[in-house]
Amino acid sequence: MAGELQKAIKEAIKAKKCGLGARTAATGIKKSKLLVVSSSAPASLAESAEGAGVPVVRLGSTSVELGRLCGRQHRVSAVSFTALAAAKVKAIEGEAAKK
Repeated sequence: MAGELQKAIKEAIKAKKCGLGARTAATGIKKSKLLVVSSSAPASLAESAEGAGVPVVRLGSTSVELGRLCGRQHRVSAVSFTALAAAKVKAIEGEAAKK
């Protein structure tokens, strides 16, 4: 899972084009291009994103592992991308489907 997703997360954090955390993701759901949620994220977050037409990638990993993937030393339950190319979204979704 770490390949395309990790690259996209690092680029988005550097460019400040993503939001980390469930609360941040929930408030900016309509502006999101992709939502990545850990297994410990609230189920209502993914449901509201799907209702808004935002693609959702559900990771089988915990929020601790997603935090490490983001380069943080704390837990991150969700990552919402506000600017991401459609090709990257498809690549991340395809990579998640293989796992």
